[in-house]
Amino acid sequence: MYTETLTQRLGITAAVNPQSITSQTVTSGAVDLSKFHRALFVLEVGAVVAGGALTVTLIQSASSNLSSPTTVSGPSSGNAQLTGLNTANKQYTFEVRADELTA
Repeated sequence: MYTETLTQRLGITAAVNPQSITSQTVTSGAVDLSKFHRALFVLEVGAVVAGGALTVTLIQSASSNLSSPTTVSGPSSGNAQLTGLNTANKQYTFEVRADELTA
């Protein structure tokens, strides 16, 4: 039987605020998985200009400043990189377990 609440075991990231981006990297808030069993990341794509496309990667790093980041890979995270996202008004999710990380 579980005795903790969902937010005690599932870290949910801070969102990337809606914005226009062109050829730049934007990151969400971090989740310290030494304090949680799982993390959930939600990507909401708004308007995409003609010819535009997003590449989204779920990364991990042992340091809070993301030095030496690596792509997350594990059974629950599935494909931790999505490329060529060019459809407006879509939502994507990533989930990762703490035991799947190497950092």
